[in-house]
Amino acid sequence: MGLAYKIFRKLINIKVKYILGAKVVALCDYEKVSKSRCIIASNHISNFDPPVVGSFIPTPIHFLAKEELFKFRPFGWLISSFNAIPVKRGVVDKRAIKSVNEILNKDESILIFPEGSRKNFTAKPGIGLLALNTKSRILPVYVENSNHIFQCLFRIKRLKIVFGKPIEPSYYENLPLEKSSYRQFSNEILEIIKGLKNES
Repeated sequence: MGLAYKIFRKLINIKVKYILGAKVVALCDYEKVSKSRCIIASNHISNFDPPVVGSFIPTPIHFLAKEELFKFRPFGWLISSFNAIPVKRGVVDKRAIKSVNEILNKDESILIFPEGSRKNFTAKPGIGLLALNTKSRILPVYVENSNHIFQCLFRIKRLKIVFGKPIEPSYYENLPLEKSSYRQFSNEILEIIKGLKNES
């Protein structure tokens, strides 16, 4: 783990835990699960989601970010240094898929949002495609109120992160490698994530 990544992860984690008063619900040993090849799948409601979720993962993780964010070079350099991978929205980005495959094949973890963006509320087939083709373990995560940071700061709302039980490759190994399966499994992953909402 790079020193800068390690320092910033710790600082963000302290802020999330103590300044924002986050409540963490762990239905599994998520630190252990995320140490080897794993797709961390979370709902997406705020730009704060990647650092909030990533701050609880003890090893460096990668995450996808829309290509537009890299056009401003200083910011693009910054998020690249924290393992962001550019992805084109609205198309099948083969370059991004290749990068994710390489990360997973190196036994590392990546954070993916099944909806693709904050403004979308249905699952895209991408996470299903990646899971089925790499046979990776999936760690579902539900984030609540990361889009209300100031209310969380003043304890009007409560920031909550729920780490669900991992979805093992054996759960979906019989699904065929085809488009309908990718979409079907992506939808199922998103429903599992939403089902964590009431965990406390």
